[in-house]
Amino acid sequence: MPPDDATLRATLSLSALFGGAVWGVYHLATTLLSGQPIHRQDLILAALNVACAMLVGTLVAYFMGPVLVPLIPVEGLRDPHAAGFGLGAVAWEVLPAALNAAKAFAAKRAGGPEGGQ
Repeated sequence: MPPDDATLRATLSLSALFGGAVWGVYHLATTLLSGQPIHRQDLILAALNVACAMLVGTLVAYFMGPVLVPLIPVEGLRDPHAAGFGLGAVAWEVLPAALNAAKAFAAKRAGGPEGGQ
């Protein structure tokens, strides 16, 4: 699976777009069915969440998908459609943890307050 294969990247990205959409629609449904009064701002934020989940999932699948797919231990999930969908569905949830880990790593490397010096 060469990382420069345009067809592979397109398949991963399109599948991730739909994976992000499914995650976003799930989030939208839980917002609407929460039993609390729903205001316009809640709907706007939920719609933005859907759009961001789709965008982040697509970008992660496009740029990191060819590297991550060979690391998947289950043979059937290495299919570009399944892998892209999975990346799209989880990328928006994993992003905050990845950013925190990157900040901690950078602070440690720089010898900052979290670096122990």
